[in-house]
Formats: sequence, C-alpha cells, structure tokens
Amino acid sequence: MTYAAKQDKGGRRYYDLVVKRRDAADGKAPSGIAATITLALHTGSEQEVAALVKRLEAVRGQCVGRKG
Repeated sequence: MTYAAKQDKGGRRYYDLVVKRRDAADGKAPSGIAATITLALHTGSEQEVAALVKRLEAVRGQCVGRKG
C-alpha cells in the first residue's frame, strides 16, 4: 500500500492511495477484483493519509488467510 501527493487542475492537493492485492498463499496471482485499486483522497493532510494507511494495513493483517 502506497500513497503520493498530487494536485488537481484547480491546484488543490490530494493523495492517490494505491492498494495492491497480495499473491495467494499458493503463489498464484490474485483473482476476482482488480489486482491494484487506486483511491483519490481529497485532503491536504499527509498525517490523515498516513493514519488511514496504518489502519488499513492493520485490517489487512487481520484478514490474511481468511476465506469468505
């Protein structure tokens, strides 16, 4: 999961958050939804973005190995 600061055409700052799906436990590529999801977070606060990334990583850690 990564993020980068960007500016829209109006000069407003936002962050692109890129979430990449991990390979399956058997080494196969992820299936179903896209392997990479990009979200635009419209905020000027890098601290807010970093906190969100930290929370999403925690959720990802809880979901590893689960099948639904």
